[in-house]
Amino acid sequence: MNWSKMEQETKTKYAFISYNHKDQKVAKWLHRKLESYKLPAEIHNEFDDSRYLRPVFRDQTDLDSGVLSDELHRHLSESKFLIVICSKHSADSRWVSNEVRFFTEQLGRFDYIIPLLVDVNESEDVKDYYPAFLRQYIEEQPDRELLGINLNDGGCERAFVRVVARMLGVSFDELWHRHERQRRQRIAIACITVPIGLFLLYWLVVPISLTVRIKDDYHSLPLPSEAVVVVNGMKYRIHKLDTVLTIGDIPGYYRGRHIPIGISAPYYEKIDTNVQIGWGGSNEIQLSLHRDESFAVYSGVVIDNEDGRPVENALVEIEDKSDMTDNNGCFRIRFSLKEQTTQKEIRVSHPDYEYYQRQDEHPGQGLNLMLIRR
Repeated sequence: MNWSKMEQETKTKYAFISYNHKDQKVAKWLHRKLESYKLPAEIHNEFDDSRYLRPVFRDQTDLDSGVLSDELHRHLSESKFLIVICSKHSADSRWVSNEVRFFTEQLGRFDYIIPLLVDVNESEDVKDYYPAFLRQYIEEQPDRELLGINLNDGGCERAFVRVVARMLGVSFDELWHRHERQRRQRIAIACITVPIGLFLLYWLVVPISLTVRIKDDYHSLPLPSEAVVVVNGMKYRIHKLDTVLTIGDIPGYYRGRHIPIGISAPYYEKIDTNVQIGWGGSNEIQLSLHRDESFAVYSGVVIDNEDGRPVENALVEIEDKSDMTDNNGCFRIRFSLKEQTTQKEIRVSHPDYEYYQRQDEHPGQGLNLMLIRR
């Protein structure tokens, strides 16, 4: 029976894959490859006007009956090609044999059968892998040649391209060269896009770990009971200095950027700065704290005990440092960091007043020292 033009116009599927359930892995692979194969620009899909070999039918039922259902008859009738996965399993399958029989005798489409040979032993005749009806048909009609495609001959990719070339009616060499060009293009694109994708994934998803080492330069003075470290707007409280603060959840997109860091603590100068985050997964910075004026300055005013007026030209001495009060009675003595303590002896003398001495004067900038007249 010949396939008429009217019959051709009723075809809605590119192919029907016939196989034994033990060859299901090969059938799935072929089905996926066929439906994802993009047609050359000069060839169009006559079924749904797309650039792909779709649709391809693969029966996913596992039937042991040898009688074809009406539904399978319909799918076979709607298919342009019958791809038969030929193996030791399908050679003994009545189901596969009957599908080939229906496609050949009822539809007259023997020339559109494509045998795909699987696990062929080179010492055996390939026809031994054909289903029973196909072997018998070829023996009875030797003039009708049917060439199989060996999956082991040159590898799976070459066998797949041979199947496509047979379906499209084009030269295998031409299609294979095109397939290889596309493969090389895909590899080249992957060599570019994969590193970029990995970098973006790393940059956006993988968080940054930032270790902040906080160092105090001088510990002979009181330490604050609590300090606040602000990193990129997030506050972290620490209860001792000379400590290490590790922050492991900074978003990855801050790589290569500056983020603000601040530290505030009693007795220390406030730090507000920006640090640059590196491109790696972990970063480390050190911040050195410096004492403020809390323990550095003794200043204030010397006044008369009776009338509260400022005493001018009074000599104020603290350790080996001294200062004369001005006309407002004011004095100021500053100590370097190494000389600072929480309290010192202070001495005040003036010819018209009693000598003033205090052992435990605390540093500050608002001291009021009262002298008694002689």
